[in-house]
Amino acid sequence: MIRKLMPFNTVAANTTATVEIEKGLTVHAIELRFAATGEEANFDKTHFSRIRAKLNGKTIFEATGQELQAMNSYKKRPDTTGKLTIHFDEPEAMTLGGMMAGGIPTAKDCNSFALEVQLGDLVGSPTLYGYMICTPPLVDNTGAVLGCWDVPINAIVRTENPFSAAGGYSMGLPYGKDAGHNLKRFFMFHSNLTHVELKRNGYTVVDEIPVADLGNIAADYNNAPQSGLCALDLVYNGNMAEAMDTLSAQTVVLKATVSQADTIKMLTDLYGLLKNM
Repeated sequence: MIRKLMPFNTVAANTTATVEIEKGLTVHAIELRFAATGEEANFDKTHFSRIRAKLNGKTIFEATGQELQAMNSYKKRPDTTGKLTIHFDEPEAMTLGGMMAGGIPTAKDCNSFALEVQLGDLVGSPTLYGYMICTPPLVDNTGAVLGCWDVPINAIVRTENPFSAAGGYSMGLPYGKDAGHNLKRFFMFHSNLTHVELKRNGYTVVDEIPVADLGNIAADYNNAPQSGLCALDLVYNGNMAEAMDTLSAQTVVLKATVSQADTIKMLTDLYGLLKNM
């Protein structure tokens, strides 16, 4: 199903436009459309200073417009003028179950599901509207409706890691090791990142590897490396079962090596319960 979003409020330069998402369905994606008219009009993805989706007051997605497009471009999704898409599904997954898992169920226990769009210094008279791609409510094997507290959902969690000099550093992982999330991808936006390494309980999951080599491996599996973005992708081949389960992990260590000072903006793509976010 495709449903048009309610109108955003206060769509103007240097403001935050918000909209409440219709409840009662399972949301798999939100598509935004935008443009501006007038003399020297300019409204593009760089003007999305921050996009946030909040479910029952908890932030389940956060990125800039450019970061969102870079993540989509890595997965070879279209880069279309005047369009941005937030996915709460996995269209590239190997199985139908993998494709659909993680959608946002709003038919039960969903007090609010809102989208906030922080706009920058755009030029002209802007328009902003959108659609949600959705399916009927989730139910269990008895036919009982499932809500947003009952099942894992997909989320993108944004953190910033400032490093003052060259060296190897441990990156801060969202919610720590005890939250029980399945970690799928670490999108690291950087200027000077050279190597990454990932260990779980002391066991090497991804050996220390140059960023360029990591990108070449991703490309072999039909992904598209992006400039300034290191994607440490545990489900690079579309097999969602390869996501890292942190529930039983004693330690999860993501090490980043930088050649000089850098602030790495990490967007962790995960699958987990809302109560842990």
